[in-house]
Amino acid sequence: MSAIFEILDKDAGGRIGRLKTPHGSVETPTVMPVINPNIQLIPPKEMRSFGAEILITNSYIIYRKEELKSVALEKGLHGLLDFDGPIMTDSGSFQLSVYGSVEVTNEEILGFQQKIGSDIIVPLDIPTPPDVHYRRAEEELAITVERLEAARKFIQGENLLAGPVQGSTYPELREKAASSLKELKFEVYPLGAVVPSNGIIQVCQNFGDGNCHPLKKGIFLQPPPVSPFLGGGPIQMDVLASCRKPPWGWGIFLWIPARHLGPPSNAQGGEGGRLNI
Repeated sequence: MSAIFEILDKDAGGRIGRLKTPHGSVETPTVMPVINPNIQLIPPKEMRSFGAEILITNSYIIYRKEELKSVALEKGLHGLLDFDGPIMTDSGSFQLSVYGSVEVTNEEILGFQQKIGSDIIVPLDIPTPPDVHYRRAEEELAITVERLEAARKFIQGENLLAGPVQGSTYPELREKAASSLKELKFEVYPLGAVVPSNGIIQVCQNFGDGNCHPLKKGIFLQPPPVSPFLGGGPIQMDVLASCRKPPWGWGIFLWIPARHLGPPSNAQGGEGGRLNI
């Protein structure tokens, strides 16, 4: 069993796990609030009052803004955000998906995340959106895999490393990505680029019969246990409804506080909705 992630209990398709990080352990399943380092509508230190055990922020924004960068390098990421629990950092892939380019290399942003003390580091993967041409998805996946292979060699020590599983809405590409990344032994496996929110529904539907199993031949149902992570967008009941039946055992879900008026348990749950994970 992995020393980083262990399964504590199972029941049908769900499971309870524990993810160990340099700044403490996180019980999964859990939600992970997204913190914009520029606009902190809710101070990160107050997230614990909502039940948050782990946060995610954007290292590229910190890297590009000198006043944030200098504080992060001096006091560390946790000092910058005034949060003493685990923090995951995105690499700038979101900006890459929005603007088409970023002013940093994979190695540069990996090194920066390591220097500021990120608990879970994310390489600069390419978040291929849903429903692009197959050739584009295949080419971008090849680049992503190259960058993830480089990241696995680059990041050593106590930092955890995420291996985003890309492939757009093509089942064979998602399976190929999952199988290849499994051999690199990442600690966290985000399902990448499911924005807009119907992206994950499209991934599921492309497998037919409503079975949400794009990674069934990959990492999630094979040992050692890992922490699968539904990333790339806010929690939505209608999105997750199509993925409740298969035994994925999702571990971490993003929660974007700026879009919600309540704690994570109420995030876009609909009227009287309840998120069963």
